This record gives sequence, C-alpha cells and structure tokens, in this order.
Amino acid sequence: MSALDLRQTDFAGVPVLSATPDSILNWIIEKARKPGPGGHHVHLLAAHSVVIARDNETFMSALRADGIVIPDGRWPELLTRKEKLPLHQFRGHDLLIQLLSDAKASGLRHYFLGPSGVVLENLRKRLEVRIPGIRWAGQGVYPF
Repeated sequence: MSALDLRQTDFAGVPVLSATPDSILNWIIEKARKPGPGGHHVHLLAAHSVVIARDNETFMSALRADGIVIPDGRWPELLTRKEKLPLHQFRGHDLLIQLLSDAKASGLRHYFLGPSGVVLENLRKRLEVRIPGIRWAGQGVYPF
C-alpha cells in the first residue's frame, strides 16, 4: 500500500484498515504530496455501510477499489477488539479537521465539493476560523 505499511483486515468482506489515526493521516498526506495525476479514495465505513455493501455489488466494488477504507463507526471497533488486527474508530469529522491541520504544515491545498455555493462558503468561513492559514485549491458544486 505505501511505505507506511498500513495493514488491512477483512470486516464482513470489506478490506478495512487496521491502523492508528496517526498512521492513516500520514498515509493520506504522503499520497497527496506525491507528484502526478491521481488521487485516492478514502472511504469512511460505519456498520450500516457494511450491510449496504453486502447487498449492493457496485458499492462493494467501490470499497474494494484503489484507496483505503477507514472504520468510522464504533461497532467495527467493538466487534474486532480481540482480533489479531483490531480496527480503530476514526470519525470522519475528526479525520477532516486533523488532516486539514496537519496538511497545512506540508503546504497542501484542498478542494471541496458540496451541494451548493452557500454551503461551501459557510464551510470555508468556519474552517478558516478554526484552522487559520488553510490553503484552498478551489471548490465546486455537485453536478447532480
């Protein structure tokens, strides 16, 4: 996966990271700093998402594609706590805030996609107060 050796484990057929939040953040920042085209999918997985994936092959395929799956919900952590590779919950909100804060030191810029210009501007204002010096690459509204 990367030089940071993030290990995956199978959780109900979904390959999920068994890594600490700091390791996950470092992996994402390392991938973002590499030159060239690309990008990587980062999926946040709650127990409900596993149920959907088991019934929807398209969704399951998306979770198994390039990128990483991070346990967002508490249930995956609780259900694997005695396993060889237990899962560690990393809430999406916490991931976003820590990533934006840590990425600032790396000089990374961020692009946000949202439902409307108003929502994106409100997000931008709130993040600039919470994380002074955050760098923006741009923003866009969903095409649907």
